[in-house]
Amino acid sequence: MTKQLWLLFKNMIESLKNTLAGQTLLQMTLRLTLIIGITTFVAAYHLSTVVKERRIETLDKYIGERGARESAIFQAAEESHQALIDNYKMKFAKFNLDQKQAAAQVNKILKSYPDGVLRNADPYFDGLLDAGIFIGHQVSKIQRQKEIQSYAFHKKLLVSLDVVNQFGLPLHINFQDTYFTFPENAIVIYWPEDPRWVMKATFALDLAQEVYYRVGTPALNPERKTKWTNIFYDKVGKIWMLTATTPIYIKEVYLGNVHHDIMISDLLNRTLSDHLGGATNFMISQSGDLIAHPKFMNDIKERDGNLNMSQVQDPNLRSIWDILQKEKNDHGIFETSGLSGVVVGFTKVSGPGWYYVSTYPKMLIWQAAIGNAKVVLYSGLFSLLIELLLIYFVLKRKVRSPLERLIGLTNKVSQGIYDVKIENFEKNEIGNLADAFKMMLSKIRERDEKIENHTLNLEQLVQERTDELEKQRFVSLQASKMSLLGEMAGGMAHEINTPLAVVKLLTERAIEELDAVEPNMEDVKKDLAKVNLTTDRMAKIIKSLRVFARDGSVDKTEEHSVSALLEDTIQLCNEKLKSHGVALDYKVNPADLKLNCQAVQISQVLLNLITNAFDAIQSRSEKWITVMAQVEGDEVVIRVTDSGTGIESQIAQKIFNPFFTTKEIGKGTGMGLSISLGIVTGHKGSLAINHGCPNTQFVLRLPRVH
Repeated sequence: MTKQLWLLFKNMIESLKNTLAGQTLLQMTLRLTLIIGITTFVAAYHLSTVVKERRIETLDKYIGERGARESAIFQAAEESHQALIDNYKMKFAKFNLDQKQAAAQVNKILKSYPDGVLRNADPYFDGLLDAGIFIGHQVSKIQRQKEIQSYAFHKKLLVSLDVVNQFGLPLHINFQDTYFTFPENAIVIYWPEDPRWVMKATFALDLAQEVYYRVGTPALNPERKTKWTNIFYDKVGKIWMLTATTPIYIKEVYLGNVHHDIMISDLLNRTLSDHLGGATNFMISQSGDLIAHPKFMNDIKERDGNLNMSQVQDPNLRSIWDILQKEKNDHGIFETSGLSGVVVGFTKVSGPGWYYVSTYPKMLIWQAAIGNAKVVLYSGLFSLLIELLLIYFVLKRKVRSPLERLIGLTNKVSQGIYDVKIENFEKNEIGNLADAFKMMLSKIRERDEKIENHTLNLEQLVQERTDELEKQRFVSLQASKMSLLGEMAGGMAHEINTPLAVVKLLTERAIEELDAVEPNMEDVKKDLAKVNLTTDRMAKIIKSLRVFARDGSVDKTEEHSVSALLEDTIQLCNEKLKSHGVALDYKVNPADLKLNCQAVQISQVLLNLITNAFDAIQSRSEKWITVMAQVEGDEVVIRVTDSGTGIESQIAQKIFNPFFTTKEIGKGTGMGLSISLGIVTGHKGSLAINHGCPNTQFVLRLPRVH
């Protein structure tokens, strides 16, 4: 079968070589194929550059966003520590119990367990709501008795317990736990995920040996700043974590430390799993300790979080670390050498000052460029095939067929058949050649007639000059033929030059299209994609606006998706928020959460809360609003929180009253929250201010759909 196809192809090529159209087509095929090859190579090189630039741009944006995201929790921890220390010092200064009262209070909340450890007395301890207390062993039992029974220790212990009980639960939104440690081997901790931690901690626990305590001591932290540990394994909680530790000094006296733990599993999952396609993420400290890397997590854990780059036998990773050590910027992009190298994006994480690094293999960039170049090649070959077919049919119709007809007529005339019809030729060079041939044939006829007449009139001379006349006739005929061939040759050359000029023009235009269309098609696709997205978005906004504009009070109470309600509502105000620099974020958990309501009215409540939040934070430097919807028991709870610092109690008491407003005259009627409360009450729900939140937060509760 293959041999037959080859023979068929070979015969077709041979047949094309024997025709003017075929020869022209073959020459054009060779030239266009060469042009397409060169174009494909140039496109591959150009696309590799474009893909590389886009990958670098994407990587730079990604690494910046990830660095900011990871920095947020560390910055929040340090800010939280300062607030806790300030509150601790304030309460420490206002502590009004005398020595006897303080001792009685401590004895009330603590008891000695059989293992010799002091812990919370059961009637007064709930690890989910209250802070736990652990007071372990000391080197000298006599010294221990003096320290833990001293008024100074009782004061530190009671103040820290008061602070943790007050702030532990609100801070739990951002941090797993909040706790204080003291040189007396004492801990006051709030950790609702592990409420029995103080009960599990044994007599053998010695804080002086724990890294999270030691990094805050005067010996290891003379600058008295917040310090972050590397990852370590908490033997009591049996979990990997890292800790922020800030020492507490009052009147230059070191009292102890305040701490927040970050669960390393969350940090590692974000670092190792949430990455760009084909990229690898890892973190490394400024001292060269590998914090997280998908290839070395077992080694990191085996060394209790102290795997230094000097112990890593990976030349690529070592070369990246060598470059990072020389970098003076906190954020940037660089490349390692060779096609097998990588593009590296890095940024420093605020707080511990770790490097957050993402690497992208150069080979993937080249493969993407080759893939795009293949598309260019295949498209070019397909276009070449179509173009050659079109050219072939044009040449066949406009050149080959007319010439074959004209050659047939010439053959007849050469055989002495003069009664031929030279018609239906187009008005072009071949048509002109046919006209010239027709005129020549007419002259030959006239000459033959004259010769015939002379022959009849000069019968006597006929015999004598027959031979001469035959010779003259032969010469004349040959001369006429030569003239005809000359005219035909000139006309054919002119006729062929014109199609060739047209073909050349079409080819040049095709080349220009091949050179220009490819990048332009990318731009056109992008623009069309943006138009499509913008059109969809406009449609959504118009739909949301039309639905919101209706009178929803007469609607039936029906089952509605909470996600759809939030999206429709946010469509109405999203642009306004963006234009004023307000970041809006929302989340529904679970995503398919539903409730029974009148959708338009609940949307009105949500829009009113978001708008009020927007107005309230206009003068703030930090502007954000979050909307969180989740299930709590039989209720759907929607929390609308903004970057404000809460509402004063005097205002909070009146805020739901009709016509009460804190806005300027002409900017508010004071009816929004009153109407919202009425709508929510009508839905058998509630609307209130959450005074326990450090920011301004309204809580909307509605019956849940089961």
